[in-house]
Amino acid sequence: MSDIEREFRLLSAAERRMRHLPGASLKVTRDHEVWLFVDFALETMTFVEIAKACREKFGVERSPSKSSVHRYWLATLRARSPDLPRLPNAKSLRARKT
Repeated sequence: MSDIEREFRLLSAAERRMRHLPGASLKVTRDHEVWLFVDFALETMTFVEIAKACREKFGVERSPSKSSVHRYWLATLRARSPDLPRLPNAKSLRARKT
């Protein structure tokens, strides 16, 4: 299977569900080398810089997006301090206004 076929292939229902299940693993944690790089980079780089550096070092397929790096950072913060407040999402804010 070529790279293009792999990138644009249709997902099975099970694969699609796994990508969207709550609590599904973060892309950062799926690749040990990327995980270590991101852990160390969080000390000195911004999320955008980390995402860009990962693309350069590991390629597009293995590298997390800026949003994925941010979600990983939040997960590590919450793991250390589970009592951190969670921001309400936009849907719950709209429900409060009505």
